[in-house]
Amino acid sequence: MYLQITDAGDEMLNKAQEEGRKLRRKLFENLTEEERESLLSVYEKLNKVMSEE
Repeated sequence: MYLQITDAGDEMLNKAQEEGRKLRRKLFENLTEEERESLLSVYEKLNKVMSEE
């Protein structure tokens, strides 16, 4: 069985992704470069832990 996303579903997905990008941009624009680097380091550690399980 094959499933295919409809044009309307594809459009909705694209809108949701764009809204997510806008939200992340808004959240992170108030962080300093040092804060962004610290956050990235935390995310990398969390990713490593999750991939080991």
